[in-house]
Amino acid sequence: MIVLNETIQVDRPVSEVFKFTSDFSNIVRWDPGVASSVKKTTGDVQTGTRYDLILKYGPFRPKMHYQIT
Repeated sequence: MIVLNETIQVDRPVSEVFKFTSDFSNIVRWDPGVASSVKKTTGDVQTGTRYDLILKYGPFRPKMHYQIT
């Protein structure tokens, strides 16, 4: 398991930022290392929501699976 913790400061309400960043469909808009993200489950973002990502890693495009836990 990989655990990543990062901190940035933005001038938006916490609830708005959490809603945006917790929906990994938006990750291509804030993580330059991600080429694409597809939500694989239906409904609201919640525990168990899954995404398939394609990363940018030099000339490679590895796949990564994310699940909200």
